Amino acid sequence: MAPIPLDPEKQTFLPCPSLPYEPFEKEDYQHDAASNVCTVCRFPTKPSVEVLIQNRRAQRRRLAYRFTLVSVLLLVCLRTLDFTSLRASCSTHLDDISRSWRTIGSPQTPLASSEVKSKRIPLEAHIMSKCPDARDCLRDLVVPAMEKIEDQVDFRLSFIGKTDPHNDGVTCMHGQTECLGNLLELCAAKLYPQPQTYLGFTLCLSLSYPDIPSRELVESCALESGIDKAKLEACTAGQDDDDDGRDRDGEDDGDDDGDDDGHPAWGLLKKSFQRSEDANVTTSCTVRLAGEVRCIRDGGEWKDCEGGSGVKDLVKDVERLYGERNEGGKKEDV
Repeated sequence: MAPIPLDPEKQTFLPCPSLPYEPFEKEDYQHDAASNVCTVCRFPTKPSVEVLIQNRRAQRRRLAYRFTLVSVLLLVCLRTLDFTSLRASCSTHLDDISRSWRTIGSPQTPLASSEVKSKRIPLEAHIMSKCPDARDCLRDLVVPAMEKIEDQVDFRLSFIGKTDPHNDGVTCMHGQTECLGNLLELCAAKLYPQPQTYLGFTLCLSLSYPDIPSRELVESCALESGIDKAKLEACTAGQDDDDDGRDRDGEDDGDDDGDDDGHPAWGLLKKSFQRSEDANVTTSCTVRLAGEVRCIRDGGEWKDCEGGSGVKDLVKDVERLYGERNEGGKKEDV
């Protein structure tokens, strides 16, 4: 705004061109050398209430505009990101799983009948909960494949460790914290037999395997997978009221509540160890299909993967075996 010249005859102060935000009193002299005009303005001692209200409203509008602009820019950036390049990212991959398996956290669907399940292809992953190879195996092969073939396989998660026949103890390669991690994942499978729930929980833990079994990690993964934390804690503490002596397939698990110094949960872990030992599996992670070793992840590398180590390779094998088994069943019924 152009300076307001002082009336030299009346010697009065003319109003200033703008008002300040803060209340103060001073005189401001501005001199224009070109016109040799000196302007004197007097600021009021404090702004009026109306002016303060207007100023605050203007500030709020500016803040709202900036927030909206930042939000829009953030959304644009997120939409343009190439999520495939972030495949190894924990949160990104878990989001993919959540979108693919929308039944996580929803009421569990009934298990298939024995007749239908008998036509499914056995698929089993033998792991150690604190093993980086188990993380890679679940993240890069098992879980993505299960998203495509869940209705064609009878999936099982088993664990690798050692049992001591003399003192009913268990030993895990990465220490007792791994034994606790194994037990947490076994309890999740027992309480929630649908793979999309307990396998999602297991993957969530595996992605942060060094922190297993921290309470913060377990609670976060349980919440994300739709698992009741209280039931999980009761199971690991050997206080599972639903334990009827049968495993997730409805078969006698061979455990009694007196095993392992009155702690039936450790009996569940011993049984899983024994299953891996009976299958001659000692390496985490070993994937078995129809009772045969299909692929091994060991030392950060894929080994003994006849037919390929990719998701498409495993899916192709499962679909072939499933087709053969079901086609044969139909011919026998004719």
